[in-house]
Amino acid sequence: MKQSLLLLAIVLGVLVLADHWLREGQLDELDRHGVLRPLLPVDAQMIPDRVHQLVLSFGTGQSFTYVREGALWRFPKYHNALAHSDRIDGLLRLSLGSVGTFRSINPGGEMAEPSMLSMQIDLYDRDQQILTKLQFAGPISGAGGSHNLARVVGSDSVLTLHADPIRVVGRGRPPLLDPHLLPRSLP
Repeated sequence: MKQSLLLLAIVLGVLVLADHWLREGQLDELDRHGVLRPLLPVDAQMIPDRVHQLVLSFGTGQSFTYVREGALWRFPKYHNALAHSDRIDGLLRLSLGSVGTFRSINPGGEMAEPSMLSMQIDLYDRDQQILTKLQFAGPISGAGGSHNLARVVGSDSVLTLHADPIRVVGRGRPPLLDPHLLPRSLP
C-alpha cells in the first residue's frame, strides 16, 4: 500500500513538473511571436527616396510599372500618364515601414494559398537593380478584425500586418493613376 502511494505521488509530481515545463514553453513561444517586428531588416536602410521604379503585380497575372521622374510618378505604358504621387509615396512608406507579428509558414515555404496572393511589389533603384520584393496576401478576416500577411520574397518569415497596403493601391486597372490628368490624345 505504501509503495502504491509512493509511486502515485512520484507520477503526480512528474505530471505537475511536465505541465509546468509545457506551460512555460508555450508562454515563451507566445512572447516570441507576439513581438512586433519590421518587415524589412533595419540594416537594409530601405527608404522611399531610394526607389526609382515600382512594379505592382497582382494574383491575376497583371502587372503595372511606375517610374519616378523628380517628385512625380508616371505610368510609362499609358502615354507616360501621371500617377497619384502621394498615394505611391504613402504605399512605399507603409510597405517599407511595416511592422507585424511573426506567423509560421507552411512546410513548403509558401506564404499562403496561391489564390490568396493579392499583390507583389518589386522595387528598383536608378540603376534598375532590385532593392526588394514584397508579397502581400489578404485581407483575411479574423477575431481581431481583418489583417494581411506580408513577407519579403525569399524570406522564411511571414508577418501578420494590421495595415492594408492593398487598399492603398485600390482596385483600378491600372491602379494609382490620376483620372483628372489622363492623356487625351497624341499629336
